[in-house]
Amino acid sequence: MKPALILAAVLCSALTACLPIKDVMTGSHPAGQTRSQDRVDTDFTLTRMGEFTAQTEKLDERGRQAAIAKLTGRPAPAAVERLELAYLFSLDPATDEELAQAARLLDGLDRLFEDAGVRLYVRLLQRTVGFEAGYARESSRADELEQKLKQIRKLELELIQRNQAPPSPGEPAK
Repeated sequence: MKPALILAAVLCSALTACLPIKDVMTGSHPAGQTRSQDRVDTDFTLTRMGEFTAQTEKLDERGRQAAIAKLTGRPAPAAVERLELAYLFSLDPATDEELAQAARLLDGLDRLFEDAGVRLYVRLLQRTVGFEAGYARESSRADELEQKLKQIRKLELELIQRNQAPPSPGEPAK
């Protein structure tokens, strides 16, 4: 799945070329206004995000957790740190809580980047996290339903066996 995110970053870069030149130069987009305390990042590009994702792909679970701990230890993470943290939370094996944290971090984050390709990447990652969270919910629901179905089948077999069992010598025939 993660090579797909890198491919998506390349596609976002290509899509940037299709945007009206006015939007690319001014950094304007229909997503809305930024909050006053948030600073728009003018330096972060898809190339830097690609470098970050390539580095994180090499991490094992322990390394991923260490990188998350390093980024979460900061009091007010900048937009780039929020994006990196959300990406780290979305990596497999992501828990439901990590996916929820990634979604919270990505909420409104696209407005904080001047680079149109990065904005598209943020939106893509946001959708990916949403799909992964939905898939996880539906998967656990399917597992629950499968367990219930197994219990029902077990009860059904017990009832069939009970009805087919020969009567005991002291019991009257049915």
